[in-house]
Amino acid sequence: MDLEWNQCPSGKEDEVEKLPFEIFEIGAVKLDEDMNRLDSYSCYIKPQVYKELHYIAKGLTHVSMESLNDGKTFADAVGEFIGWCEKDGEYRVCTWGTSDLVELQRNMRYFDISNPFSYPLFYYDVQKLFSIDREDGKSRRALETAVDMLGIEKDIDFHRAISDAEYTAKVMALLDMKKVSAYYSIDTYRTPKTVKEEIKVNYGTYEKYITKGYDTKEELVNNARLLATRCYLCGGTARKKIRWFTMNSKMHYCLAECRQHGYIKGRFRVREDEDGRFYASRVLKITDEAGAEEIRQRQSEVRKRRRDKRQKKKS
Repeated sequence: MDLEWNQCPSGKEDEVEKLPFEIFEIGAVKLDEDMNRLDSYSCYIKPQVYKELHYIAKGLTHVSMESLNDGKTFADAVGEFIGWCEKDGEYRVCTWGTSDLVELQRNMRYFDISNPFSYPLFYYDVQKLFSIDREDGKSRRALETAVDMLGIEKDIDFHRAISDAEYTAKVMALLDMKKVSAYYSIDTYRTPKTVKEEIKVNYGTYEKYITKGYDTKEELVNNARLLATRCYLCGGTARKKIRWFTMNSKMHYCLAECRQHGYIKGRFRVREDEDGRFYASRVLKITDEAGAEEIRQRQSEVRKRRRDKRQKKKS
C-alpha cells in the first residue's frame, strides 16, 4: 500500500492540528504468499480540509485539483479499500517505511471513521526488510534507490500511490522472505492502554517491548518493567554493567551482561501518542565487545557534557 497526501498550502502556522497531512490518493497491489501479483486498487480522494495543493505535493505527484475534486470522499474510499483488502480473506499490510499507516489512521480518526485494523497491528515495512535482506539492517533506502539496486525496470513514474505500490510489490517479490518474514513491524499509532496490552516480541536476534502510555515522562522512565534487562534468549537475569542513561531526554541506553550469552545492549525512545500520553519502544540486543564499547563511549560523552556544563556555571 502507498498513500499520497497534501499539507496546508499556506504553511504550518495555518495547518489543522489534528490533521497535518490529508490523504488524496490510495494505491495498493495485492500479492499471494508466493509473491504473485493478484490485483490492484487505486483511487483519488476529494480534499475536504486543504482544498489547494501544497507546492511540494503538486511538484512530486503532478496531480491536479480538478482530478482530485472528482474523487471519492475519504470515508467512501477507505470503506472501499478495506473491503478490497478483505475480500480474499486474511491479509497483512505492507508499506515502504512507517509513515503511511500512521497517516491513514490519523485521517480515519479525524473523519470519525472506526479503525478497521486488528490490535496490535503487525505489518511489513518493506524498506526495513530490504535493508535486512540486502544490506546491514540499519540503512533505510529510498524506494527508487532500492529499485535501481535490484535492477527493476522503471517503466512508470514514481510519487504516485499506485506506482509506488507497484514498485514496492516488485521489490518485495525479489526479497528472500524465508530470511526476513519474521521481522514484521508493530504499528504504534494505537499504543497499549494497560499493562496487559503491552507488547513484547522476540525476533531471535533482538527483543522489542512497547509500554503502555503514562501521564508523565518521569512516570514512564522510572518504570521497573521498562528498565529490566532479562536475557531474551535464555530468560536469565542480565546484570547491568552500565545503568540506563540518556543523551537527550528521548533516547536512553544501557549495557547489561548475561552469564550465558554475554553483553546485551539496550535502548529505548520516549514518544508521545495521539492522546498526549508518553510511552516507550525498547530494544534489547546481544552485542559484542565493539557494541559494548559504543555504549561506554556514549556514557563518557554524556558525563563530559555534564562536567562542561557544571564548569560553565561556576565560571
